[in-house]
Amino acid sequence: MSKIDRYKCAVFKDLHEKGFTMTSAAKFGGDYLAYPGDPMLFHAYFTVRVLERGEKMTPLSCSSVTRMAHAARKNVVFAFCGEEEDEKGGDNKNNNNDGVLRIQYFTCVPDIELSSNRGF
Repeated sequence: MSKIDRYKCAVFKDLHEKGFTMTSAAKFGGDYLAYPGDPMLFHAYFTVRVLERGEKMTPLSCSSVTRMAHAARKNVVFAFCGEEEDEKGGDNKNNNNDGVLRIQYFTCVPDIELSSNRGF
């Protein structure tokens, strides 16, 4: 399994444990849609995009993902994942590549005041 696939699985599991139901968000430019319950009963709150910690993202890329999510009436959540270091400063990995992952979430919301979609 690739590193990014491991990260996507870890984010899926973490958000599921926080009470969200996850589905694919491919048509919204993300990895997952996060629903507060059953997708048949609730609207998705977030489009989740999984990235490797330290991965560079251009302002244009961030803006485009945020605008796509906003057009679908969702906010975008960037999930940054990476291997957690142990207390001695080394990587906390064992031989089967099952190190401890750390996930940090960052929500990006467009400025409605600057948007052309203000509801009037």
